[in-house]
Amino acid sequence: QYYFLDKNTKARPYLGAGINYTTFFSEKETLAGVTDLKLKDSWGAIVNAGVDIGLTDNLYLNTSVWYAKIKTKATFKLGGKEQRADVTLDPMVYFIGLGYKF
Repeated sequence: QYYFLDKNTKARPYLGAGINYTTFFSEKETLAGVTDLKLKDSWGAIVNAGVDIGLTDNLYLNTSVWYAKIKTKATFKLGGKEQRADVTLDPMVYFIGLGYKF
């Protein structure tokens, strides 16, 4: 993450980028005739923007938004036959939290 202002500033906006690892569990089929849905874990790019707002010398509020690019493979049975499909997800994740500086 890159912070735009000095660490002693009350509100510190930032931008970040990195790599995400996504694991899928409890997949559910909603289409008639589809069974045994599985999604492969994947790696992908992620970017974020946010701001840390100092509340006290050690306590701060963080708000941020994250955008991830997730590409994976799905396997499932349709009418009893094994099928495969490429899947692309691009979620926006909104976050608010409290942090403590030691």
